[in-house]
Amino acid sequence: MDQISGLPKIILHNILSKLPTKDAARTSILSKEWRKTWLTFPILDFCDTLVMGEPPYDEVFLSKKNIFVDYVKKTLQRFCDRGLAIKKFKLTLNCLDFEDLSHQHLDLWLKLACESGVKTIEVYLSDADDIGQWYIFPPSLLEAKSLNKLVLMGEIKIDLEFLNHSNRFFSLQELSLWSVLLPDEREFERFISRCPLIEHITLRGCCVYKPPTIWDQQVSWTSPLKSISMRSLQKLKVFDVQGIQEVYIDAPNLESLCYIRNSRDVPYKLDFDSCRNLRLLHLWSWNSTVLSDKWFIELFSKFPFLESLKFENFSISESINISNAQLKVLVFSNCCNLKEVNIDAPNLISCGFFGGPLRRAVSFLSSSSQLEVHIDSPNLENLSYCPLDSNAPVKLNFDSCTKLRCLCLNDLKSTIISDKWFLELFSKYPLLESLKLCNFPMSERINIKSAQLKVLKLYHCSNLKEVNIDAPHLISLDYHCGFAKPVISLMKYSNKLEVHVDTCVDYRLRDFIQNIPEKVLASLSLIVRSYRDDPYLPAFQVSSIPARIKHLDFGLHAVQNSNEALYGPLMNCLLSSCFPEKISFRFILGNSTAFIEFFYEMLMGSKKGECHCSSGNTKCWWHALKVVKISRSFPPDKFKTITYSLEM
Repeated sequence: MDQISGLPKIILHNILSKLPTKDAARTSILSKEWRKTWLTFPILDFCDTLVMGEPPYDEVFLSKKNIFVDYVKKTLQRFCDRGLAIKKFKLTLNCLDFEDLSHQHLDLWLKLACESGVKTIEVYLSDADDIGQWYIFPPSLLEAKSLNKLVLMGEIKIDLEFLNHSNRFFSLQELSLWSVLLPDEREFERFISRCPLIEHITLRGCCVYKPPTIWDQQVSWTSPLKSISMRSLQKLKVFDVQGIQEVYIDAPNLESLCYIRNSRDVPYKLDFDSCRNLRLLHLWSWNSTVLSDKWFIELFSKFPFLESLKFENFSISESINISNAQLKVLVFSNCCNLKEVNIDAPNLISCGFFGGPLRRAVSFLSSSSQLEVHIDSPNLENLSYCPLDSNAPVKLNFDSCTKLRCLCLNDLKSTIISDKWFLELFSKYPLLESLKLCNFPMSERINIKSAQLKVLKLYHCSNLKEVNIDAPHLISLDYHCGFAKPVISLMKYSNKLEVHVDTCVDYRLRDFIQNIPEKVLASLSLIVRSYRDDPYLPAFQVSSIPARIKHLDFGLHAVQNSNEALYGPLMNCLLSSCFPEKISFRFILGNSTAFIEFFYEMLMGSKKGECHCSSGNTKCWWHALKVVKISRSFPPDKFKTITYSLEM
């Protein structure tokens, strides 16, 4: 037996809890001891797509549904029969709904979990258009005396029978409801008041459900919660609410409040004056309130312990002064009118001004190009800056922030980055560990030397032809060069260095890669792009196998077909420039399957005696190919990007 397997079960379970569910399950094949550890692991995480994969709904899919349902039941029954305690029961249904399952399945699973002393229940269900198919949460769950956390999201309905039940959650400390249907605001308030230990409440996008009446049995409707009152909740520390028009909170120990309005046009009312111990305040979409010096003075007077302030979608006076000895975090996002900010906060460690809806970078935002920001905070560690007008002169003064560790600067086109600039930067901020520069004009040749620097990111820096880096502790280098491909020289760097380069396909790609040190190539992840309006590259011959890199991520837009005349030269050019251990294709539009079939045949050309050697005395990239494995994934984003990965 290995030394780890002999550790106490509580330690082995703790190890499994740090792993993704899929990896934790794989430990069961290591040995008998690890199998016993997995079978008694008290964190149960069931997700239908991990077992069933993605639709279509064919016979194979339906058979996997039965396997999944049976697996969940048997696992819970085993814990119940053996008297094993369950710490967490998590159920995620992405493709199954109540046309595939019955409510009785979930009722039974929850019952078995409760009988095993479950402490945390999380249920995430897919959306359903028909309210009649929504899962009605069973009142029997109230008998779970050990339950301290309940999270519900999706097609779930809580009815009056549940809220009015004589039992109550004596141990419940955290309740999170996302897009859940409730029968009545006042009954829900009464239910919450009967949870004496409640500390954390989240209400996001919840609605009130009105069932059909005796006069109209065909009509039911929903509407957002209009008001909520949280009174005399002595233990409540965190309240996160979205989409409720009127909120009243009487919780003397409340420390964190997040309030998000759904509509700017609907009047709102938020009363939390009695929560004098508040430490974190996050307010969203208060366009009818203009933040001014007076507003901040009154805020800090009411809540003397405030440490974190976040504002999104606000109107602000052109000039504001913020002075507070307790403040540690300050964030403004999409706040208009602002021209000047003066901050006096000696304990501030994080400050961010985020741009408009089209901005991705953290920025100090103003509707004017005359934005001035003065920060006098000797303990500031993290600063990000992006002007609204990138051509305006920079008016950012943070010279006193000598403890700065992370600096992100974007779109400062009026500043030319040179050797002198870097020398002054590292002299002023000797603790600087992370530096990101985006959309800067630079000298053709720059030298970066720092003993503290660990992370360096250079994005779209024009004019640059040569970069020399002397940073013995550098562990991450990101370089987005577009069409420009300067020589990168790494003089000193950490042996843990990871390099990520984002570029485009052309004849110079091979030369660019060969300029990078051989030791770094083993950690190089290369992202290359093919733009739909670029002409496809003609084929060319090479006399040697190209340098091997770790990962190639290739983006293709609007793939129309698998035409060899279009894509053959492009892929030959790519693989003649670098040879990856793994290559990923991302397809935004077009026939991805046809392209992958074409590329697979190109890689497997040996069956036809095909390769790309220029002569019999030289070997091309194809001869380094050993194994090709294809996988496919659908990242959960709105563009439905399809990713294929090939291990070679």
